[in-house]
Amino acid sequence: MQQAPAAIPQQSNGFQPVAAQQQNAVPQKPTAPETPRTVARAFTAPTVAGPANSTIVDAAPALAINSTTPAAVGLPTRITPLPPPPAAAPAPATPAAPRQLSVAGSVQAAKLTRQVVPTYPAVAKAARVQGTVHFRAVIGTDGLVKSLTTLAGPLPLAQAAAEAVKQWRYQPTLVDGRPVEVTTQIDVAFTL
Repeated sequence: MQQAPAAIPQQSNGFQPVAAQQQNAVPQKPTAPETPRTVARAFTAPTVAGPANSTIVDAAPALAINSTTPAAVGLPTRITPLPPPPAAAPAPATPAAPRQLSVAGSVQAAKLTRQVVPTYPAVAKAARVQGTVHFRAVIGTDGLVKSLTTLAGPLPLAQAAAEAVKQWRYQPTLVDGRPVEVTTQIDVAFTL
């Protein structure tokens, strides 16, 4: 058996000598903080109300079965059948050629077959008026100038330029082998 350590007399002031404190000191392991514990409760089965000796019967539901064929099921009158799907659209034909095509002035100038040079108006020449007259032109499928609109330029020169341009002829512009009308810009320059 082990002997208990001898008791160390305590002094009247309540302090122990250092040697006694070292003897009584037991090294302690650091402990984690204690978690609260729950108290276990006893389980009791629930009680069932009613007679203790009840009988459970497993029976099929009562159905009236007859040997005749069942009657047809009718739809309510407010439900109408869906209409048939629409017929497939016919395949599109080859796209029609455009009625009018916009072409740059430099491209259309290359198709010029007949060009009438405008006469310099005497009044504009005497006043030393120079410049370029700009037109928007519609050229028909036959290559003739159908319409001419003045966009900009010196007014004394515009009339003489328009009279000359209306006489110009172009090769017809073809799209898919068919001639089309062309909208283009025509510039007529006047210099002294």
